Formats: sequence, structure tokens, C-alpha cells
Amino acid sequence: MRPAGVAPITQAYPLFNEFHETWGLHAQSCLVDAILDETPYPVRMLVEQSGNPVVTMTDANRVRKAFEKLEFLVVIDMFLNRTARYADVILPASGCFEKTQLNRASMRNSPVILQNQIIDWLGDSRPDWKIVFDLGRRLGFESEFPWPSAEAAIDHQLGPSGLTVEMLRQNPDGLRAAPLEFKKYHNRGFATPSGKVEFFSERLEKEGHLPVPFMDGGTENPISFADTIGEGAVINVNNLTDDDRRDPVTGTPSNRCFMCRIEP
Repeated sequence: MRPAGVAPITQAYPLFNEFHETWGLHAQSCLVDAILDETPYPVRMLVEQSGNPVVTMTDANRVRKAFEKLEFLVVIDMFLNRTARYADVILPASGCFEKTQLNRASMRNSPVILQNQIIDWLGDSRPDWKIVFDLGRRLGFESEFPWPSAEAAIDHQLGPSGLTVEMLRQNPDGLRAAPLEFKKYHNRGFATPSGKVEFFSERLEKEGHLPVPFMDGGTENPISFADTIGEGAVINVNNLTDDDRRDPVTGTPSNRCFMCRIEP
């Protein structure tokens, strides 16, 4: 918990905290600044979950320098990705068949679908929700993590919608908390101040930021591991190619091995 009177690391970017009413606070780039510049306070330890920020965050070379400076890094993930190589401790997370969770991808288009746990946890892995809950309790935040199971936590999360885990299990194809609508922008516009697609953000400009990202010039090479690959290598960040045939189980392109042959 942040001590009283201590400014948040997002203090210079209040718009981050207003990005989305239900998607939480977005402190990513501010976190990198706090690690490297130690303002408004130094960040020396970090817990990273289910991501690969050394590769995926903007200005990845600066991100890499920040992770190299950390005194202690815990990574919760299924994979030994580039970020995990900086970790002092790796807590192995379970796969999608080993935990009950909401399908977040479907919720972006309104349907609420429950993915049920199919098999037991493998080896020393644990579902990420259990790892986070247990860490929180061990740190003294029992009241912030009162749920004994994934189902209890999901019921709490779904509370405002009126849906429950039991309702979703009775409807495996999912339920909608709101009617399906198409082309809402025709009647309500986009979620921008003008209601239109904005390439130039007057809101950012009023807050003292560039209204168009990088309009004042480029940055260093954005690929943090550019110095380790050969010239002309194909960088496939999203695992997609022109021939996007997806594996029916993992959802990943079936031609990934082809990309590996180009650049292992």
C-alpha cells in the first residue's frame, strides 16, 4: 500500500487513471520512469504477471534498462520469455485448462463466457489467481483477498451485472449483460471528446503532452533485443503472418515453425 502523503508514480499523467472505468490504473511507462529516475520515489522490486514488457512495451530498450536496474523481480508466467530472464524468482503459472476464469476476449464484444477448469494443476504450477491471492495474504492484505476460490472471486467481479458463475455454467455458450448492437458509432459516436476517430488529441495537448505520438521525431530502436539478431531478421511480435491458419486448440498460427526457421 502506498503510504499517506506519497504521490503516485502516475502523478504527472493523470489521464492514465481515466483510461477506462473498469480496466484499472495504467502505470506502465510511469513505472519505468520511477525505476530509472526514482521519481516520485524509487521502485526497486516488481512482480510481473502474464506478460513480456521487455519486448512489448513502448521504447523497449528503456524498459530493458529499467528491468536490469531492479533489485528484485518476480515473474508469474507459463513461459521463460525475455522478461523472465531478468527474474530472481519465477512462479510457474498454470495453463488455461488448469483454472476457471472468465473469457476476457469475448467480454470485449459483450458475451460473458466462463472457461471451466478441466485438469488439475501440473507440477509446481498454480493458477495465477491463487498465486496473487496467496501473496497478498502473506503480505498482510487478507481483507483485500477474502475469496476462497476462483468461483467466489468471479461472482464478486460479476456482481454489478447480475450474472453468477452458476448461471454461466448453465449457459456454456455465454450470456450477455447487454443486448448485442452493431455500428454503435452511427448513433453515439466513438468514445472520444469529439465522438470521432481522433489522430490529433486536443485532450493530450491541453495536458502538456504531444497530441500525436512521436510527432517531434523518432526514438531509439524500439526492439530491445535488436543487437542480438541478424540483419534483415523478421520480427513477428503478434505471431501473425499473411498465412494466418490458427491451431484449433492454442489459437496460435500453425505456421509459427516457418517463422522460427527464418529467425530462431
